[in-house]
Amino acid sequence: MKKLMLGSGNKPGDGPDWVNVDVVDFGNNVVHDLAVFPWPFDDDTFSHVEATDILEHFTDAVGFINEMIRVGKPGCTYRVQVPSAAFPEAVWTDPEHVRGFAKRSFDYWQPGTNLHDRYGDSKHRGRFFISGLVATPLNYNMVFTFAKAYAHGLA
Repeated sequence: MKKLMLGSGNKPGDGPDWVNVDVVDFGNNVVHDLAVFPWPFDDDTFSHVEATDILEHFTDAVGFINEMIRVGKPGCTYRVQVPSAAFPEAVWTDPEHVRGFAKRSFDYWQPGTNLHDRYGDSKHRGRFFISGLVATPLNYNMVFTFAKAYAHGLA
């Protein structure tokens, strides 16, 4: 099972199944600026993707999310941890943070949600869909877990 750790820094995923990516060479597997799309991976490559404390640093969060979904295989599981918008101190203490996230921030990619049905096309571009979305508060963060949907509306 091939796994991807985005923005791994000095705490990469451990073991031979992990591909670790960061803009700085921490001895990780891949050095790449995650703000540059497309990422250097084929479509449908990974079975699991993690992004911990990284997405809030990107001005193009939509592009980042779409790339995460693109590189996952159908059914790929995701875990994304970001600062919660409910705690401005957590969002804005780091001068490199450009946004916080709310419970519904990933709804644009999940068919059947109000935000997906009304505005999702501008985000998922008719290509990138998720299922089983769960948003869980964790201290000053939100943790989003979900899976890549096989096709629009299908888990």
